[in-house]
Amino acid sequence: MPATAGAARKPRLSRDIPLGLRPLGTLRPLEQILTLLIKAGFSPDGALHVYRAYYGFLYGHILNELQEFVVDPEENEVLLRLGLHRLPAKEFPRLRALAPALAKYDGAAELDQGLTILLSGLEAQLSMGTRPPGPVPLSVVHGSADAAEWQPDL
Repeated sequence: MPATAGAARKPRLSRDIPLGLRPLGTLRPLEQILTLLIKAGFSPDGALHVYRAYYGFLYGHILNELQEFVVDPEENEVLLRLGLHRLPAKEFPRLRALAPALAKYDGAAELDQGLTILLSGLEAQLSMGTRPPGPVPLSVVHGSADAAEWQPDL
């Protein structure tokens, strides 16, 4: 019998660790965000959905940022600079054709546009509920007269 057969399986990913067994420090930001979203007018289930959508977008953006790798920044030809010349033209015609757009990637602008779309959609969803249309003032959400002073407890 192998030595590891009787040993407890060690978690490999955070999803392998039940939420309640994770370190409290990793759960506090989630609790704070859920509180913020519920104060903004979302139901508890809705707040969890918003949290997942928001962080799903952010994690996806980070992965895209990591994939926007330039092979040779000194190269003038976009296909060569991005390494797209290695892709078979018949199998990847659209990706190769987008080389100029891929070369102009602006991560900050993409993040800003994506967050604007996501937050606008969430605002529209809230507007259909019991809350009057329009953004929630930060002073209401944070419970302070000067929302600029509010900082999450991390």
